[in-house]
Amino acid sequence: MCKSSYRRSELEALLPALRAAGCPVELIEQQTVRGLLSIEQFELGDIVQEVAGTCYIIPLEITSTRGEICLRGFDLALPWEGNSLHWLPDPHEISAPCDAYRFPGSALYYPRKDVINHHSRAVLRPGRCIEGLLVGFALKSIPPQYKHGFMLDLNLSVITGAGPFSTPVKLKVDRTADLLRKVAARLQQHKGLFEVQEKGLFEVQEREDIASSGEKSILGTRAIAPAAGVWGQRPQGQAFEAPGLDL
Repeated sequence: MCKSSYRRSELEALLPALRAAGCPVELIEQQTVRGLLSIEQFELGDIVQEVAGTCYIIPLEITSTRGEICLRGFDLALPWEGNSLHWLPDPHEISAPCDAYRFPGSALYYPRKDVINHHSRAVLRPGRCIEGLLVGFALKSIPPQYKHGFMLDLNLSVITGAGPFSTPVKLKVDRTADLLRKVAARLQQHKGLFEVQEKGLFEVQEREDIASSGEKSILGTRAIAPAAGVWGQRPQGQAFEAPGLDL
């Protein structure tokens, strides 16, 4: 005789057998996990573009609301192909020189106590909560259509022993490093222009001094102010601008 209803514990015990038999249990798993976990993003996250790759920072609070649940990991769905995102390893497991999670090729890091990556295999008992940053890194750069300050709405899956739990997360694109590199390149590009102008102005003044005094005097040389409109000049009361920079 078939039972018409099952207790939650009985249903969870049946899931592995149902999955092995090829039965679609995703909906059952989703309903089960929804009753066990509470996942909140307590502040806006970031996707930071660096020279070596892309840094992912997601603030999360994960709480077991009913029963005991085993975490198995995390998965972030991105809107572009070729994603090689991996979550940063526990600094205690890789013998890191300091007690912090560091992003490859970047000066960006977070103290271990502020990160939840090393809790990815934790067993959450009723009422227990883990709170902190989930940090990951990918070699693939953010596609150019996602400009600095763009808000991305993504789905994060928390993998558990009872199945996956999908929750929305919001991340802000940060291209500050790109901006600084472009500004530095533009300044370097125009450095030669300033040097040529300065040299020419001093030579003109020296020739005038020699013509008037009959001798060359270093103390008598003075620079002539460059004409208005030279790139990089900041007139009184106007803000400095770097033309042509598009992030």
